[in-house]
Amino acid sequence: MSIPGQSFNIRDSGRNTPPAASTFVYMGCSEKGSVSELVACADQNQVLDAFGEGSLSEDLCRALQESTPVYGVRLTGSVAGVAGSVTKTPSGTPGTGTITVAGAPFDAYSVQVVITAPGTVAARARAH
Repeated sequence: MSIPGQSFNIRDSGRNTPPAASTFVYMGCSEKGSVSELVACADQNQVLDAFGEGSLSEDLCRALQESTPVYGVRLTGSVAGVAGSVTKTPSGTPGTGTITVAGAPFDAYSVQVVITAPGTVAARARAH
């Protein structure tokens, strides 16, 4: 989706490379980076160094498969991400216990945890 009335002046740092007729600038949320700063990246390591985790980094890394450099701008999120609730769906004999999610997500994830052995986390049974 284009943002009407926006223009960017991209300086090439003396590489003498003419700008493409259509240069795409990816904008989105990311873990780090200066907000509203246009950043050029030529490889995936530069993307991760500049922006860290998040949907902006994923889009830029995908775009690098087609052309280089790619341009990204970190936007300020209006609502901080939060982890959703954990739903226990027992298979067989129901157990007790809980799983707690911590931290702020930078993207949407769907996770499934499969517990394959009974016991307490970080506890070992000792045979005598």
